[in-house]
Amino acid sequence: MDVIKNEPEQKSGEIKSPLQELPNIYITHHIGASTEQAQNAVATETVRIIKDFVNSGVIAHWVNRAKISDAYYQLVVKHYDKPGVLASIMSIIRDKNINIEEIENVIFEGGVVACCTMKLKVPATTDMLKQMKDNQNVLSVSHVAI
Repeated sequence: MDVIKNEPEQKSGEIKSPLQELPNIYITHHIGASTEQAQNAVATETVRIIKDFVNSGVIAHWVNRAKISDAYYQLVVKHYDKPGVLASIMSIIRDKNINIEEIENVIFEGGVVACCTMKLKVPATTDMLKQMKDNQNVLSVSHVAI
């Protein structure tokens, strides 16, 4: 066994466990990740995760991603995929001092149209939604509490 309560932080130091008094139980330092095989496995997995991110934009196995967000509203904007369209939408949101907690912009097949989903802490106002809809490159806007 190499994982026990109160084990030393280093690869050296005394290991004490009531388990070591049992027959056929051996207690060692926790050094499983120090083997060449373990290091190669970690390197292989790291390369796989990076390749997946490059190809999909999705990060696998996040350690520190927030499980719960302060976002209570969702804004979905279908738009032509042109430079500046999302910048104009985000400018409207910024001008009202609303933070976008999460955002995802998905491009549809053919690259002409996209759908941007934004999670907001506070609701967009009726005026903000009108400004967004008035943009000739915006196809539709929906806003709901989540």
